[in-house]
Amino acid sequence: MNIDTYSLQVVHPNPSAQDSPSSYVFLRLLQTCPVTIHQVYDPAMIKEPGQFDLLFFNVQDAYWGEMLPGYLLDLAIAHRVVLFNADREGICETLTLLAGIDGVFYRQDPPDLILKGIGLLLDKQRWFRREAMDRALQTLLKCAPQVGLNRQSQDEEFDALTKREMTIVRLLSSGAQNKEIANKLHISTNTVKTHLYSVFRKTHCRNRLELLSWVQQHLPVQMLM
Repeated sequence: MNIDTYSLQVVHPNPSAQDSPSSYVFLRLLQTCPVTIHQVYDPAMIKEPGQFDLLFFNVQDAYWGEMLPGYLLDLAIAHRVVLFNADREGICETLTLLAGIDGVFYRQDPPDLILKGIGLLLDKQRWFRREAMDRALQTLLKCAPQVGLNRQSQDEEFDALTKREMTIVRLLSSGAQNKEIANKLHISTNTVKTHLYSVFRKTHCRNRLELLSWVQQHLPVQMLM
């Protein structure tokens, strides 16, 4: 009987994390599955990601809060990206799910749970805690327009943004932090914050997470034009 073999790329952005006990355990569990593993130690070393079925990122010691690195957001658009060795306080599960990440494993996860998640991912499913799925759904339902009723107001919100505000929204959705946006636009971080407050007010978003959901509603049709 033929057994499919999956090609995986494992990326260790933080060199000191690659030799940690939790990394060792996770890799050993991966190796028990029908996979071939290619490891790199810098996101810049990722070449032709499309040749891999899954891209695993060792995110030990990463504390991103409600933002994700731009390279992860870009990869997640067209490829299957999974995070492992995550700290529960280091990432926002709802954000990672809405950004298109396919799964998250935590350092505290027991081996049997990790193997279950890997099996589902190889079966082209996602792997998130049930609570994260529920929160993501609640966020989408809160931000989703009511059929027919809110479409005009949503268009008005979009039209109300200035050109500079739209530029900041695009940079923010790509994972840029306030300081990066300020450097790119040659303005102060305080000016960036002022523009963001204006964007939140006009779009009725309370935080960056809700703004990301708002962007996803407009991006396919309007923000690429």
